[in-house]
Amino acid sequence: MAIFLALLNDPQIVFLDEPTRDLDPQGRRLVWGIIEKIKEQKRSLILTTHYIEEAEKLCDRVAIMDAGKVLVLDSPANLVGAYKVQLRFKVSKEGTFEAQELNRLSQVVDFGKVDEEYILWVKNVESAIVELVEFLQKRKTTFSDLHISKASLEDVFIKITGKKMRHESPADGSDHLS
Repeated sequence: MAIFLALLNDPQIVFLDEPTRDLDPQGRRLVWGIIEKIKEQKRSLILTTHYIEEAEKLCDRVAIMDAGKVLVLDSPANLVGAYKVQLRFKVSKEGTFEAQELNRLSQVVDFGKVDEEYILWVKNVESAIVELVEFLQKRKTTFSDLHISKASLEDVFIKITGKKMRHESPADGSDHLS
């Protein structure tokens, strides 16, 4: 209903703040359809959302923000394109290597480690796998649980904003989660 009220005066710029929050899947899809129609009318639409898949599907440009600051602003395709493919693997027999060494592989755009899992963002998956296997063999290391997946906007969001949950300390100086 609020979307229809926002459109009553035929505005050229429409601001929608979390329009699908608390909606069931059918309601979300209905709102997505309305948003697509607004876009077809060549209106400027500013959408805030915590649903990354919603931003990826509906938005021409996405601003990823953290702590009130815009970290990146680009199309979803360009943002995801920077981190095209992920290789995720765990080491089953650990030899000797430092995680930072993975960044020296020619196909690696970026890397990270979450718990026991290594994550590589690579340019070319086939070449990266060959290079990774050779790298690990030289260090007497084997891997398990190799997963290959196309990066999503959510993966990019996590990569850009960081992987750890953060909280602000309360004004009284105590350090607890609420």
